[in-house]
Amino acid sequence: IRDLVRSRGLGDVYKRQVFNGETNLPSENYRYFQTLLFETVQDRIADCCESAYHVLTVQDAQTIIRFSHQHQLVEFAKKRNWEIRDGVVHFKEDEKKKVEVPAKPLIQRTLNYAKELERII
Repeated sequence: IRDLVRSRGLGDVYKRQVFNGETNLPSENYRYFQTLLFETVQDRIADCCESAYHVLTVQDAQTIIRFSHQHQLVEFAKKRNWEIRDGVVHFKEDEKKKVEVPAKPLIQRTLNYAKELERII
């Protein structure tokens, strides 16, 4: 358990370093990749926010996605087609993400399968 806690602690340190730009880069040429990594992490966090929430306050969204200024969040929201009204970020529901599972036919098929197995055995 101690190793797990230690490795998780190191992961938190690395995440903080990425977000705060504290990494000791061997060369300034690596700055581009660090920026790219940071933007990718922000995109992934935004994807999770879209999936988990319908709305978030601007302050919460700014904190979660790690923007230092509100205008950065506003620009980011425009790119992702989010709507900001009255201090609240409204996420657009993506129709492709909605998946309907035909529950009744699936249950019926599973029960029929179970009955057939019972007859065989």
